Amino acid sequence: MDIIIGREKATTPGQVAGRLELTANGKKTYYGAYQSVDQHVSGQHCTLTINPDGTMSIKNMKMQNYTYVNGHEVHSKVVTMNDTVVLGGGGYVLPWAAITPLLPKQADVRYLKRVFDDYEQGVADIQKQQQRQVAYRSVIGVFSTLAIALGIVLGTTGGFSGSKMAVTLPLYAIVIIANIYFAVKAFKDNKTEKMNELKKRFQRDCVCPGVNGQPCGQYFGGFGFYANLPQQCPKCKAMLIK
Repeated sequence: MDIIIGREKATTPGQVAGRLELTANGKKTYYGAYQSVDQHVSGQHCTLTINPDGTMSIKNMKMQNYTYVNGHEVHSKVVTMNDTVVLGGGGYVLPWAAITPLLPKQADVRYLKRVFDDYEQGVADIQKQQQRQVAYRSVIGVFSTLAIALGIVLGTTGGFSGSKMAVTLPLYAIVIIANIYFAVKAFKDNKTEKMNELKKRFQRDCVCPGVNGQPCGQYFGGFGFYANLPQQCPKCKAMLIK
């Protein structure tokens, strides 16, 4: 979005002019009293551009125009409302109060990248834990099969002697202990509960913050990824600063 800043010109003989003229989206608005802007400010003096990331930059529209930011002459520069912008050599200070009503509604949602990243990492961690448990149980299954097979073989070759028991008992013990361990771990480490908590936190945090302290609450999780967020909030219509 561009706002053209200049000095109102007289359109008829004898007309008193000289207010601040602002043109945004083809519509002109005026600020200040007549003759409040001196002749050093031209009719189309500079352009204030509102960038997609929420920053603002000012640029002279003609080489012969003079614009100063915090006392330094500039042709093009990024500015904020904390900067003092002077138009022309007569010392006219740009009133930010005239600019504020023309600015589009904006919502800073850059923090949502961390929200999306944390959620994706949380899901990946839970999935990895599930995969590890499946792998561990597969190994235990192999040990269980081996123990059973070994017991059958040894049992059909003259019963369990002391040496045979020394081979099979440790294997049975490993299988039993491992099964108990993973049963307890699965009980304590409830993946479904963790996933539900992760989703609830994501649904709570992944929303539009609104504008000027007015909460919006539009849920953005349906867009899937941070990069897919729209340019404008569907609910409050604020431009999203990403």
